[in-house]
Amino acid sequence: MKSTDIIDCKSDCETYIQFNLIKIKKNSKSIEIKNMKKLSEFIQKEKNGRITICGENGSGKSTILAVLKEKLGDDAYLFSQYLNLYFDGSDSDSKSSGEEVVIKLENILNKVYVKYLLLDEWDANLDKHNISILSSKIDDVAKHKLIIEVRHRNNK
Repeated sequence: MKSTDIIDCKSDCETYIQFNLIKIKKNSKSIEIKNMKKLSEFIQKEKNGRITICGENGSGKSTILAVLKEKLGDDAYLFSQYLNLYFDGSDSDSKSSGEEVVIKLENILNKVYVKYLLLDEWDANLDKHNISILSSKIDDVAKHKLIIEVRHRNNK
């Protein structure tokens, strides 16, 4: 598959993504990406690891994940704490939003088999302890698949 097969959104999505306000890292090492085409080319070369996208509110981080999900199709799973994701045994009435995120993300890490996991601000409602635990689990999963995560906090 060519990189142009994944992303070809010259005018529409580029309008909503401000790459000058976004920082992208691969396993904590900064990489220079200026547009979706370059990001697509970079992703195509990667088989595993953890790509972290950080930036200001409204800079287009979540848009990047949405475009990737659309183009990658069934090879990718998009997790967003803002989507209503329900798994067996989940009782959202008795749990905090942070507890729900922990349960849902653990289920995804253990049960979803795709090439790419797209995680949109998975740590937004979590305390440092749970962030550390889940981040370690994400690191383990990243040994055999590519994780692309948007994080509001620049922890990684």
